[in-house]
Amino acid sequence: MSDVIGRLHGAFVFDRRIQAIARVLSDWLPAGRVLDYGAGNGALGALLMDMRPDVQIVGVDVHLRPHTQIPMAAFDGVSLPFSNATFDATICVDVLHHIDEPGTTMQELKRVTRGSILVKDHFYRGHIERMVLLAMDWVGNKSHGVYLPYNYFTRAAWESMVEAVGLREMRRIEEVPGQYPPWAQQLLGRNIQFVAHLIR
Repeated sequence: MSDVIGRLHGAFVFDRRIQAIARVLSDWLPAGRVLDYGAGNGALGALLMDMRPDVQIVGVDVHLRPHTQIPMAAFDGVSLPFSNATFDATICVDVLHHIDEPGTTMQELKRVTRGSILVKDHFYRGHIERMVLLAMDWVGNKSHGVYLPYNYFTRAAWESMVEAVGLREMRRIEEVPGQYPPWAQQLLGRNIQFVAHLIR
């Protein structure tokens, strides 16, 4: 059942979603070398390079797929296989809520990044929003074997983590325009989504 739902999600949601996210990230990315943390099949990174020929994107993921759209490196989920300050920027899209200790991950992203860290993830304010996120997460990821701890942020928890890691927000939006069809954007595209631009 999860395989069928996963295929439907890919056909009707995935492409629209990455195009909407890419439009936001492409405006915020500096030129140069970029790490895509948790890149999956590399579709987002490939789209960003089409939109921004002045960036070169490499990806990492704990589950390397047989065919990817950008150069990829495997890693153990803890230590990135790169030297300090290797990248001009890092993108981390819908990954942190799959991690038990996102603060530790953010420290590692900070280590390998000399410039901006762009994070797209999720907020929730109460039980209903958390249940909506849980359902979305299961539909989008269960068929791929992705670890699902459902570790979403409250706004206070996010801001506390960013401060503890020694980063600060340059800007943040709480909607990705056009991520869903208009009838679903109000329910799924606002308040429970965010994109943050972090710097040291």
